[in-house]
Amino acid sequence: MNNYCILKRGLIYYIKKKLKMNGELRILRESKALSRKDLAELASVHECTIYRAENGETRLRPSTVRKLALALKIDPEKITSGQGSFNI
Repeated sequence: MNNYCILKRGLIYYIKKKLKMNGELRILRESKALSRKDLAELASVHECTIYRAENGETRLRPSTVRKLALALKIDPEKITSGQGSFNI
């Protein structure tokens, strides 16, 4: 699971890990001849999410990375910096 927890004053906090892209998303998208809009529709995410991820402006949730990978028909680790394992 891509969550981690912090024990603070007797309480456990679960933090969702967000993943930094490794710069491959645009290359992978273009190799499949998809526009950002096409990929957004296939992955059920907003087009702005893809734009921000491609330009390094945001970190993505593991669930979003999985959606993008499924839409591109690739392994999720190909579009991240090898930051954890994914269960699809």
